[in-house]
Amino acid sequence: MPVAFVTGANRGIGLELVRQLLERNYTVHATYRKSMGGLEGLDHPNVHCHRMDVRNATEVKTALESISTPIDLLINNAGIADG
Repeated sequence: MPVAFVTGANRGIGLELVRQLLERNYTVHATYRKSMGGLEGLDHPNVHCHRMDVRNATEVKTALESISTPIDLLINNAGIADG
């Protein structure tokens, strides 16, 4: 089973990407910054949620180190606003 890592997955495009990947039999590691949002409603054994801010190197490292299998697909969907 392929493994995907999706940032910014708690709503919008990111959440839909998670749903589509699950339908295609991926194991999905989905990240969110503050609130799980729509991820809370996903009751699927192949989705794993990680609280992670892409601007924080320590949080990124911790999330990645918690995954024991190689990542086949990376989707950097998290948006960063400055100002």
